[in-house]
Amino acid sequence: GLIRSSSTLIVGSPGTGKTLLSLHFLAAGAQVGERGLMISFQENREQLQFRAKHFGIDQSLGREGGLTEVLGLSPVELNLDAAADMIREAVTTRKVKRVVIDSVAELESAVRDPERFDDFLASLVGFLRENEVTTLMTREIAQIFGTELTISSRGLSYIVDNIVLLRYIELRAEIKRAITVLKNRGSNHDKRLRELVIDDNRMQIGDRFENLSGLMTGQPQLIVEPPPSGGSREHN
Repeated sequence: GLIRSSSTLIVGSPGTGKTLLSLHFLAAGAQVGERGLMISFQENREQLQFRAKHFGIDQSLGREGGLTEVLGLSPVELNLDAAADMIREAVTTRKVKRVVIDSVAELESAVRDPERFDDFLASLVGFLRENEVTTLMTREIAQIFGTELTISSRGLSYIVDNIVLLRYIELRAEIKRAITVLKNRGSNHDKRLRELVIDDNRMQIGDRFENLSGLMTGQPQLIVEPPPSGGSREHN
């Protein structure tokens, strides 16, 4: 699980499960009485409610009386300071303890100066940490397969505590999803890749991918163990 007050970046190609994983994160908080805030630049409240209902995650998402609030913002003419004020207000007045920003790319595109964005994000993450808010941000990457991964053109990867990678791999002529932790500040984390299973109405982390190499390329190869030496052999 995530450490309280930490910040986590989920990166992945389209459709790998970034938003769905974020909804699970908020729902887990609601189950223990923690208020959450979902800031979405890509989907409105109704779309997120439909997805949550379909996967049986949180029937009260974004509804009056529920613990999780949904704030849909348009990326057009986005004002960073106004967005930050909305988040701070939710934390200070409604005691929100879990925040999701889906996705941080819209925040990046709102400014032209990389240093301005880095300062903004560092300040926001610092505020959330000081108020014991656990933060999760998503970011889409263009690469579907291959080893070249551009997580961020700016300092985002240095600001967050954790980075989780979701990606596609092709295995036996079938496309599968994989999940792994690239960064976990202050921890010697498990670096192995596991299958991420998303079917009609559920999402779960499956088994590790065994006896395969090149998983990060998206096209893994089977590792063939050499036969034991020194044993007896039959001759025809």
